[in-house]
Amino acid sequence: MMIKTSKPVNNKAAGFTLIELVVVVAILLVTVGIAGDIIISLTRTFGKTQVSNEIESTSNFVLLKLEKEFRSATSVVTPAAVGASGNTLHFINKNGKRVCYVVTAAGLLNRSFDTVNCASQAPLTANDSATGVLVTGTPAFTLTSDKPYVIKINMTFSSATPNPSTTFSGTVTLNNTLVARGSY
Repeated sequence: MMIKTSKPVNNKAAGFTLIELVVVVAILLVTVGIAGDIIISLTRTFGKTQVSNEIESTSNFVLLKLEKEFRSATSVVTPAAVGASGNTLHFINKNGKRVCYVVTAAGLLNRSFDTVNCASQAPLTANDSATGVLVTGTPAFTLTSDKPYVIKINMTFSSATPNPSTTFSGTVTLNNTLVARGSY
């Protein structure tokens, strides 16, 4: 005796074939690989741009501040003689106040205002690992004339912490000449 079933037997099983699964996995791997490369590239570009922007903004700030203050100088204390150079620029501004810029051995640029012998210096650059900018350049300041006072500036700004990858480093070099308008 035969047993009757209400539904006919279907030999096709529901699901995916092995080839379909392999194709889907391959497409997913390619998509994830491309997306990963894009994310890594964007992260590196952002890091490089951030370091470069920090160096450029610090160097621009320093140059603008130095230009503004030195142009109102009436006399230069250090460097003392024409042709003399060093890492300290000490001058008297139009109000009779002492202004001092010092490039330290550690690569920091400090500024002091109205202090004797450049004491009580405030840093214009920092050496922290995240956003620090160091200053190099020997000598940083050279007195080229005393009638009127003319100072040549030679400074190189770079990231404070050298990264293992050169893509995250950068430098900005300032070679500029400033004239003290108050010394004509």
